[in-house]
Amino acid sequence: MGKKKEEEQGGGAPEWMVTFSDAMTLLMVFFILLFSMSTVDAKKEAQLTQAFNNIFNGGGNNPITNEGVGEDIFNNVDKEQEEEKTQDSLVDILNNLINEKGLEDFISVEVVERGVSVVVVDSLLFQSGRADLKGESKHILRDIADVLNEIDNQIIIEGHTDNVPINTYMFASNWELSTARSVVVTRFLVESANVNPVRISAQGYGEFRPIALNDTAENKAKNRRVNILILNKVEG
Repeated sequence: MGKKKEEEQGGGAPEWMVTFSDAMTLLMVFFILLFSMSTVDAKKEAQLTQAFNNIFNGGGNNPITNEGVGEDIFNNVDKEQEEEKTQDSLVDILNNLINEKGLEDFISVEVVERGVSVVVVDSLLFQSGRADLKGESKHILRDIADVLNEIDNQIIIEGHTDNVPINTYMFASNWELSTARSVVVTRFLVESANVNPVRISAQGYGEFRPIALNDTAENKAKNRRVNILILNKVEG
């Protein structure tokens, strides 16, 4: 009887087979995990690729390539160097013109982030609180236009005032005064000095873009100005 019981009890799978089965199960789980992880990584890679495509291709779906990247960098450097030379030449020409006319106290030229700015104090162009050009100012505007007509950059005429309020039958606020002055200068350059109207626009900022504190008469005079902004070609 004891021997028969031993035979009946010994009918199960050998212990080594149980261990082997457990190992195979663990391996299967391991490979499933690897596969799922690789799937996630692939998704992440696709998302990253799409993100970079959006940055470099303006939101398009084209794949990222490095073709022509080096060439583009060198082209951009060349354009920047050419822009700087143009700016330097413009500043020299305009400063020579201003010096010849003896207008250093009324006009200044500076390189700014957006291009070259010719800053003209309002007293050279207008009577106080008015927007019709003085007769003598037209000569210098024509001379400046001669320089502008030698280039094809876009131009913005900006009108600015001090913070002294104005309220007349013509101008309800400094917005109207500054805008009217910028428009008058723009129209003169187009209609009397042959500047292409496609290249030029007028903007008025009132007292809201001062270049000095409005705490003295001298500083207020600095803020009353017209800017002739010659835009960089990259921006224009």
